Amino acid sequence: MMDWQKTFWGGKNPRQELYDRLKAELFPSSGFGHAKTLQGECLRAFAKIEHDAYNNGGGNNHSGSLRFLRANFPGFKQEWWDHLREYIVCGAATPSIKSTISEIGEAVVTYVEASMSDLSPNVENLAVEQFTAEYLGPHGPEQRPIDSYFPDDDEEEMTWSRRR
Repeated sequence: MMDWQKTFWGGKNPRQELYDRLKAELFPSSGFGHAKTLQGECLRAFAKIEHDAYNNGGGNNHSGSLRFLRANFPGFKQEWWDHLREYIVCGAATPSIKSTISEIGEAVVTYVEASMSDLSPNVENLAVEQFTAEYLGPHGPEQRPIDSYFPDDDEEEMTWSRRR
């Protein structure tokens, strides 16, 4: 089972600082409305799904968020849709998920977690690419490979302030 504390919701994801910076910059400050960019909205949609999965066992219907990601996130994988669709609609209580769990035990939960773990950095990368292109100078860190923006990077930390 995935350690929920290492999710963004748990606050200890290896990329937590990056997520917090993107959230502060791109999400609506009131919590209502839409993010400032399409990429920010993709990250926000994923955050809603992840929070509900680990806070509430996926009991709320966030299928709209999943559909939004499927329609707007380049490279969205069919397997993410296949693994998450029914779980996102109303958690592990859906009849087919219940029967699958009874047939193969924890495997379906593993599929859900694997899809969430795979989707997370892909959505972050999209938001980082957009963020650096829009908010940083023309000769700044956006020239560096995407991996250089993450906390385990050996290079100096990038500046996250907006262009002046």
